[in-house]
Amino acid sequence: VTWSHDGELIISGSGASKIYVWKSTSGELLRTLQCGAEDSQIVDDVVVSPNGELLISGSEDGKVRVWKLSSGELVRTLEGHDKW
Repeated sequence: VTWSHDGELIISGSGASKIYVWKSTSGELLRTLQCGAEDSQIVDDVVVSPNGELLISGSEDGKVRVWKLSSGELVRTLEGHDKW
């Protein structure tokens, strides 16, 4: 779980291959990001970039994904990480 730098968003990873982006003031779910095809992959970590524009996630499938925080668009998937 992490906060956006402006405190407006709470971002959480799940055990069902998903990332949830919540509005911190209301608890409204703004978007759900899907990390891979399987619903059994755990999203282990989420972090917001220093400029607040990107969300980076690491998941049990060994992939690091880079997302646009404002839209939820998947920008890049980094593969090849096999050990945490």
